[in-house]
Amino acid sequence: MKIVTFNIKIQDARDQENQFYVRYPSIVRKIREETPDIIGVQEMNETMEMLLRAALPEYDFLGAGREAGLKGERTSILCRRETITPYGYRMFWLSDTPDVIGSRYGEQGHWPRICVAASIRHNQTGALMRIYNTHLDHKSDTARTKGLQLILKTIAQDQAGERLPVFLTGDMNFMPDKEQYKLFSDPSLYPMRVLTEGLKSTCNHFNIKVWDEPIDYILTNAALPDFKISQWHNNEKGMPYSDHDAICAEFEIPGEGLTLET
Repeated sequence: MKIVTFNIKIQDARDQENQFYVRYPSIVRKIREETPDIIGVQEMNETMEMLLRAALPEYDFLGAGREAGLKGERTSILCRRETITPYGYRMFWLSDTPDVIGSRYGEQGHWPRICVAASIRHNQTGALMRIYNTHLDHKSDTARTKGLQLILKTIAQDQAGERLPVFLTGDMNFMPDKEQYKLFSDPSLYPMRVLTEGLKSTCNHFNIKVWDEPIDYILTNAALPDFKISQWHNNEKGMPYSDHDAICAEFEIPGEGLTLET
């Protein structure tokens, strides 16, 4: 099974040759080449989704916009129909009122932030899983802390019903040396393993300024004794797919299903 987190960078004409309208055919080719089962996407607006839906009819798109009327950027989960059957999803806003559309913390930047939570079935094995995908605030440490705490508490509440394998994907907008990183293992929330631990960089700024540490992560509560992490960086023409690398976690699901660490 392959699970990907991918900030595809919002369409912006100022990016010139790196704008999404130029990049997206190579993104589509890479997705078809790799055939990931799950893709957690960040920075996708309505027009971008329309283009990707038309180019990738083999995927279900779960999610909607974060602003009033469910417009604007979305943090969607894409499921490959051949291998994954979604049986429910919901969105919540990273705020003190997570069910209120467009709500946000007072400390954060202008844009609302959301998390999409999906329940899925792996068709070959019948394994049930929960997938969460998010994009934390880019300006405020406090908003990032509150948002991640809310997500992890929500996962804990969901797991209190039926304990299932969980995967969390996202652009967290913090590096491993930040205090928020410790929340991933906080036993008072919902501790999970960082599968992408050890990656040197995931934000490439279109090769203009490559950061030394990652800000994009994939986490799980599943015991995965053997898995592989790869990054999608440059396309066949040597141009980046986005200003973030896509990160892919690949592993096998045994016939008896995945066991849990938490």
